[in-house]
This record gives sequence, C-alpha cells and structure tokens, in this order.
Amino acid sequence: MRFVKNIWMSALILTLLVVFTIPSGEVDAKTKWEVKADKVISEAKKHLNKKYKSGANGPNTFDCSGYTQYVWKRSISYKLHRNSGKQSTQGKTISIKKIRKGDLLFFNTNNKGISHVAIYLGNGKMIQSASSKNVSIASLNNSYWKPRLVKARRLINL
Repeated sequence: MRFVKNIWMSALILTLLVVFTIPSGEVDAKTKWEVKADKVISEAKKHLNKKYKSGANGPNTFDCSGYTQYVWKRSISYKLHRNSGKQSTQGKTISIKKIRKGDLLFFNTNNKGISHVAIYLGNGKMIQSASSKNVSIASLNNSYWKPRLVKARRLINL
C-alpha cells in the first residue's frame, strides 16, 4: 500500500511541475515580443548622442526616419520605409493609450502631417534623432512633444 501511495504522490508532484513550469502560448508569445522589442531598444541606445543631419541614414549621423530605419534593420532585420510619413503606414495602428516598448510614435511638428518618428522605450520615454538634441531620450510628457503626438504603430508581433 505504501508503494502505491508513493507512486501516486510522485505522479501528482510531476503533474504540478508540468502545469506550473511550461508556459502557456500567451506567455510564450509575450516573451518573443519582448525579446524583439529589447533588441530594437538596445540597438537604438547604441547611437545615443550621434549627430542629427537632415537626410542622413547613419551610422554616424541620422535624421529621424533614417535613424528608425537603421535601428530596425540592424536589430531585427525589419525593413522600414525611408521617410516618417511612409513609416506611419507600416504595421498596425494602435491607440496611443496602449503603446508598449518598441512601438513607433509619429508626430506632426510642422502642421502638414506626419513629420517626425521616434521609438517608444516604455515608462513615458522615447528615443529619437531630432535636430535640437541629436539622438536622445525624451519624455512623451514634454511640453513640445506631447501635443504633437498623433499616431502610434506596432510592428512587432503582428
């Protein structure tokens, strides 16, 4: 009887281990998304303080869309269009309230439509190449950027 009881307990313990250690599909998908987003952000941060130059594609100088195009290609081999207006048509439109790290943010800085793009880092921060700050990190709550944010797109895990 003791032998049967030990086998039953062993089977129960093994079942619990399997249930609590094998991730569900949802957790597994999130992990894959986070890995890609972290690669994009890691590559983006490698270029902090590099100079801004209109029309520049990198690797030593960038404009905003040249920067995002370079970062996405180098980090996860994703091909973005060359200008911010066309980049704003790629991926899936998402609510600005639902942005997550790795999403692209689009701004209207000239009252003529999309004119700037940045990468969302999470926690209200973005990284970008801008004429006033070179490649830098900025707050979305910044009095300049906040009212000009018009759109967000998700490219990871479509």
